[in-house]
Amino acid sequence: IMGMLLMNKKLSRLIDDMLEEARAEVNLNPDRSMELCNEALAVSMETGRNDKIGDCYIGMAFVARTKSDKSNILDYSFKALGEYEKVNSMEGISKAYNLIGVAYFYSSMYEEAIRYFLDGLNNLKEFSNPNLLGSILNNIGEVYRESGMYDKALEFYERAYEISEEHSLKYYQATILGNIGEVYLIQENHSKALEYLMKSYGILDEGKDLVSMGEVANKIGKAQQIKGNVELAEDYFKRALRILDRVDNQFYRIDVLSNLALTKEDPEETIAILKDAISTALGVGAKKKLSDLYQKVSIQYENIMDYRTALSYHKKFFLINQEIMNSNIRNRLEILNVEIRHLEEKDRLDQVKRTLEKELEENRKELEDVRQSNTILEREAFEDELTEIPNRRSVNLQLKRLLSNYRGKNSTIAVFIVDIDNFKEYNDYWGHSEGDRCLKEIAKELQAISRRSGDMVGRYGGEEFVYISKSSKFEEAVNLGNLMRNRIKKLNLKYDHSETRSPVSISVGGVFGKTVDLSEYSQIMEIADRELYRAKSDGRNRSYVASV
Repeated sequence: IMGMLLMNKKLSRLIDDMLEEARAEVNLNPDRSMELCNEALAVSMETGRNDKIGDCYIGMAFVARTKSDKSNILDYSFKALGEYEKVNSMEGISKAYNLIGVAYFYSSMYEEAIRYFLDGLNNLKEFSNPNLLGSILNNIGEVYRESGMYDKALEFYERAYEISEEHSLKYYQATILGNIGEVYLIQENHSKALEYLMKSYGILDEGKDLVSMGEVANKIGKAQQIKGNVELAEDYFKRALRILDRVDNQFYRIDVLSNLALTKEDPEETIAILKDAISTALGVGAKKKLSDLYQKVSIQYENIMDYRTALSYHKKFFLINQEIMNSNIRNRLEILNVEIRHLEEKDRLDQVKRTLEKELEENRKELEDVRQSNTILEREAFEDELTEIPNRRSVNLQLKRLLSNYRGKNSTIAVFIVDIDNFKEYNDYWGHSEGDRCLKEIAKELQAISRRSGDMVGRYGGEEFVYISKSSKFEEAVNLGNLMRNRIKKLNLKYDHSETRSPVSISVGGVFGKTVDLSEYSQIMEIADRELYRAKSDGRNRSYVASV
């Protein structure tokens, strides 16, 4: 018997040593950490020690957490919970509840997360484990922060910090200080944010948690950037990249690159860094981050007036958002199904099933909202809000697309700039609401002409419209310009109450030619604008078309 006891004690120490090594490796080498947990589990199974088996599963859950593998965090945590319950280990049960809450938190299911964190807190009351207590309080703070309840978040962070300070838990101190700093950053209290973030960084600089160190360096850079200290911000972003590259953490690298890009004045340099971030995000499948990056790149291309490329990234932004929504639904359902597999108590199982049904209904509504939002955003991106015809971006893209498609071909094209004559007079006399009605009426008439001819018209800005036609002859282009002018006059929109004054008219400047001669967008618009100026100078209500 004595020999067996000594053997079990020796095996128990071996298990603890392997799990201690696994914890040390979890951030730097998660795969090695998982190997050690599996080896420890095999030894634990031999001893039949349920508490040790539970500890092994907790170790595996931590590896899954490092990899943001939500399903496995939950699966291993429930396996640990089952083992701890067999021996009524209240501290072990609290550990399992804490990690179950983390899985739900990562899945943005905050109600479920907070319930498990509170269960873990209640089980800990009789036991002294400051590490675990601090972790649970900090995690509750995280839920409140993500829910936008910042005062409540700070309350729990401060309670967690008091425990970590009292027991000299430096790692937890650094984590909590970083979280407090982030709340102040969100609240735009940048000086206070920097104060906490710098304290956190100072502690992390002494240890081995390079992932947290890189993350905090990134937050410091962001705070410095907001305060206008661009050089200092850039220094911290680059420092964060060096740290994260040492541990090959691609996930946090994306955020750093995204922030670093916005410190650059040259748009081309900004785009290059954002594309590096996109490449990294694609490699790790970080769809939410991809969505943000696609939108940022699209805006950068718009700023340099490359609308075609901006549109391509805009489309990617819409598509990835739809994928994110579908992925979120699958993930939430998978998480709930994992919980169902591990539960046996009927009342608890019924509760989870009700949660599952609620999630299904909420996700159905969310999907419908996203579809509607995407439709609205798509329309806003390419349609003029007032007249509901294509906007300047659409016109530019269509013209550039036509030129690209017809490059080198013997095709013809006619482009007109249409301007409402004396529109300011009309607007000043009748008021802005009538001015808007005038724009709508003219847009509607021009669109009716374009639809019958298979052409395109769009509002270019203010009282200007652009009309693109594939007229085959110069005479057709001239007739089209006059047709637009005559049709607008027939709308009989009056400048004032005078019966003798002519109704609202338009001036038209156009260019006609073969696409081999009219190969540049800027050239076409310059010639059309020159002809419009001629029409205005010669007394308005005229249509001039240049043949190239």
